[in-house]
Order: sequence, then structure tokens, then C-alpha cells
Amino acid sequence: NALLSMEEGQGMREMDQLKQLIQVTQNDNTITCKEALSIANKENVAPGKVGSLCNEMQIKIKGCQLGCF
Repeated sequence: NALLSMEEGQGMREMDQLKQLIQVTQNDNTITCKEALSIANKENVAPGKVGSLCNEMQIKIKGCQLGCF
């Protein structure tokens, strides 16, 4: 189904963009909770999605404020 393929492609671009934002924000394989929440808000995605990508990328989230990560 062409529509499904377009949606999958859009999802992959979104994931790549999120990964790129995380990568440029991280320092020594860590990112602060505030930074992770900022990325989630900026990209209009759930904080858990950013947290999952950080885990996948082996980037630790430090200074968690709300227990989201």
C-alpha cells in the first residue's frame, strides 16, 4: 500500500531527526532531563519516545526532574 509506505517513510525521517537532535545535544553520552523534555516539546513527541531513543543510542539522561525517564 503506497499510503502505508509514505507514512513509514515519514516516521523514519522523524526518528532520524530526533536522533540527530539528541546527538547534537548530548555531551559525553549524557543529556539532561530538561534537554530531553525540550526536544520532545520542540518536535511534538512524547517524552518517552525521546527516552527510548536515548536508550537505543546509549545516551544517559541525568538530572531527571519528574521521573519521566
